[in-house]
Amino acid sequence: MWVTGTYDPAANQTLWGTGNPVPMFDPFYRPGDNLYTNSVISYDPDTGNMNWYFNSRRATWGLRRGRHPYPDRRTGRRAIAQADYAFRAQRFLYTMERANGAMVLAKPYMEVNWTKGIDQKTGKPLDYDPAKDIQTYAGTGNLNPNEPPKTVCPSL
Repeated sequence: MWVTGTYDPAANQTLWGTGNPVPMFDPFYRPGDNLYTNSVISYDPDTGNMNWYFNSRRATWGLRRGRHPYPDRRTGRRAIAQADYAFRAQRFLYTMERANGAMVLAKPYMEVNWTKGIDQKTGKPLDYDPAKDIQTYAGTGNLNPNEPPKTVCPSL
């Protein structure tokens, strides 16, 4: 767990943000989606069972997804909103259904060019390729030494 979780008494669930997988900056040593990292995870506090999780699959440069999930009281909708605000964050605000973690909305809150956008149904980057074990979005430096360095926003 990355930080202290949130308890939602109306849904009787705890919501936790998780940190990045390691090694942070080299996805070749940890291929795949790295499930449960860079995630928001809901647990039933009575049983300890996982209710649902949301994993953004953006862990190439240690860009953390797991942060404070907050209940969305603004709209009255039973949702949670979670913004990546860390030094190396994705810079998207994610809103999910509180009951099951289904994506409601993902929207950038500053300049972002590491992806073309977020799929509003799945919450995955539009450039996400399920056939690849290693996702190589636009980035600073380069995962391929035969290509010139790229610039990404936000960056290291």
